[in-house]
Parts: sequence; structure tokens; C-alpha cells
Amino acid sequence: MSFLKFRLLLWKNFLIQKRKPITTFFEIGLPTLFSFLLMGLRLIVPSKSHLNVTEWEFRDSFILAFSPGNELTDRIMERVNTTLEIGSGDNN
Repeated sequence: MSFLKFRLLLWKNFLIQKRKPITTFFEIGLPTLFSFLLMGLRLIVPSKSHLNVTEWEFRDSFILAFSPGNELTDRIMERVNTTLEIGSGDNN
């Protein structure tokens, strides 16, 4: 039933787009035009190279908070804990 409603909604949207070709052109054409303009500007503007870049060190340990505290989220967070190699801590 829901797939039928989805198909009907797609058909309705198609008919609306078909009846308003100028609007459809602007919805598709303008984003495409702006994308090409941005790509052209990127080619024109010279890139700068930064030599003295500050790199900040990350903390070795952190606390990962989550909610709600139930069996499912506890299992998920244990997997995350193992995958990210986070030290064991209090989960709640």
C-alpha cells in the first residue's frame, strides 16, 4: 500500500514538473550553472601554499557519552569502544 502511495506521489510530482518547464529549468539549470562557475573560478584563482602550519596534538583519551543507557546502545557502544580502541570507562 505504501509503495503505491509513493508511486502516486512520484507521478504527481512528475506531472507538476512537466506543466512548469521554466521552473524545472531553473531548478536544474541554475545549480548546474553555479557549479560550473565555481569550478571555473577555482581554475582562475591561484592557490596558496602555507608553509608554517600549526599541528595540534590530540588527546590520547577521551570520554564518549551516549544516551539512552539500555542493552542495545550498550552493545553498540562496546563495539565502538573496541573499534576505536577507546579505553574502558564508565558507560553510563
